[in-house]
Parts: sequence; C-alpha cells; structure tokens
Amino acid sequence: MKAQVINEFGKALEVFQERNDLQIPNPQEHEIQVQVFASSVNDLDTKIRNGDLGFIAPEFPAILHGDVAGIVTGIGKNVSRFKKGDKVLGFIGGIKGYAGALSDFITADERFFASAPDSSSFAELGALPLVGITAYEAILEKAGVEKDQTVLIYGATGGVGHIALQLAKLLGAKVFAVVVSKEQADIASKLGADGTIIFSEKAVQEYVHEFTNDLGFDIVVDTVGLQNFPNALEAVKVGGKVINTFAYINADLTSAQMKGVSLHFIAMLIPLFTNINKEKYGQILSKYASWLDEKKLTVLVDEKSFRFTEVGLAHQYYESKKAKGKIVLLK
Repeated sequence: MKAQVINEFGKALEVFQERNDLQIPNPQEHEIQVQVFASSVNDLDTKIRNGDLGFIAPEFPAILHGDVAGIVTGIGKNVSRFKKGDKVLGFIGGIKGYAGALSDFITADERFFASAPDSSSFAELGALPLVGITAYEAILEKAGVEKDQTVLIYGATGGVGHIALQLAKLLGAKVFAVVVSKEQADIASKLGADGTIIFSEKAVQEYVHEFTNDLGFDIVVDTVGLQNFPNALEAVKVGGKVINTFAYINADLTSAQMKGVSLHFIAMLIPLFTNINKEKYGQILSKYASWLDEKKLTVLVDEKSFRFTEVGLAHQYYESKKAKGKIVLLK
C-alpha cells in the first residue's frame, strides 16, 4: 500500500516522502482495519513533523496525523461495534506507538472510532476528531458549562474554538468570541456567538465591562495560549474557571490565586500515553456523529483541500495561518 512518511524532522516541503511498498496491516483482536478517505492538519502534526514534539513522534519511517475518516474493511475477532462497510471517524494518534492516518489503510483499536452519519462528508468527518474531543473535554468535562453562564472563548473560529463555541451554545450559555478580524467575527456570529470582540480593538477590561458589568466571565476558554494566557486570567470572574487547550504557556499565576480561579488544562492524548480510558474517544465522537446528523453542529472546513500526496503543501498552508477552517487531506 501507499503511505506518506517522514524519515527525519524538518520543513514541510522537504521531509514527506511517498512509500508504495508497505504491507496492508491486518487487524488484531480488538482492532478494525479502515480504508482511509480523509484526515486533517492539526498543530500536533506540524510540531511533530518539525521536531518541536519529536519526543512523541512515531518511529521512522513515521506515518503522521491522528484524525481519520473512512470505511471499515476488516475486523478483529473480538470486535463488537463495527462491521465491514461501516463509515467511521476516529482519532488514532500519529504519535509514538500509534501509526498515523496518511496511508491507504490503517488498523487501530475499535474504541478510538465512532460510526459516522451518511449525511456527513468525509471532509467534515476527517476534520473533526482531535478538535472535537478537545472542545468536548473543555466545555462539558472541565468547564461544566450550564445554561445562562457567560463563556468567553479566545480563538473562537479556530479548530477547537469554533467547536467549543457551538457546544457552549447547545448547553444554553451566553458565548462571547474573541477573534482577530471582522471576517472572523462574522463567522463567530453565524455560529451563534452572542457577542464578538476583535482582539486588537479592545482592552480586556473594556469587554469585561461591556458584557459582564465588570464582574468577569464565568468561564474563559483559551485556545491561544502563549502570551494570551494573562488575558484569560484577567477576563475571568472571581471564583470562575479558565480552561487552557494549548499546551504552551509561561505565566505568573498570582492573579489566578488571588481571584480563586480554577485552572484546567486539556491534554486529549492522555488515553494514548497512559492506556487509560481509551474508550473515551469513541464515546465522544459518537455524540458528535449524532449532533452532525441532527444538523446541530457545523464543522468549518477551509475551501482549499489537499490530496494525501500534497501533505507538505497542507502543512505549509497551515503554518501560513491563512486558512479559514480546518485543512483537510483527501485521498
């Protein structure tokens, strides 16, 4: 079979190579074999490729990307949830110990997958798993969003942010979106945001005053991280919650302590690293499958898609920060 692999870390257009001499993997007892039709680009994938997260990379020659959508073509003898011909979406890793999706066929634990609705395209399904699982953990598990709470989301039209926005609205919250342009503000409004803030146009205290009467937001979801984290701490109310979905922060937490803020960090790879609660991926994705089928959720997909053979170009496009939605790879 064919696969896109890397044999070293490096630049997007330099390290990917196509192999056409790999064996089609056979499913183990609890695994399914899937013919892959779509995947997508996440920050995790680009940082493994360039070596920033090389310590969690698969062994060379490495097949990257964890998001997968496809059709079941084989099942292990103890598989109970799927049969040949089923349309599925899943997250399989693309990290150390877990080969990725950029090949004709993959095998992985059935617990990583959910049945996909016929009404959804492979592009939508391939774009969803990592960002969907992350947003679910942030909004439902860590934040515990409730009706009429105020939720502020930094990066509200990004991969995780646009799903988090919609989940919070499904739960009845009042959601406010921090974005970087008028175009993004319009997108956030269409997704249901009750208010939008263009980051460069207002100081934190201005939108805290405008939308919360100076009380602060009940919940702040920071999908940006880095130097933005202090803004999240400033925007949250006394006793509120800050959820960080982006691993890279370096901040003084004194203000969080003084306000009695609950801090939560999302690490959706934990089931892969610890071998604990692996069924979580499939359970969460099953809920998304229902929401998609009921038209309760929109997955933003950039108008520019790439073939698997163009994965280097897809990474380059992701790093240009010009995309207006998830960047999808199609077979």
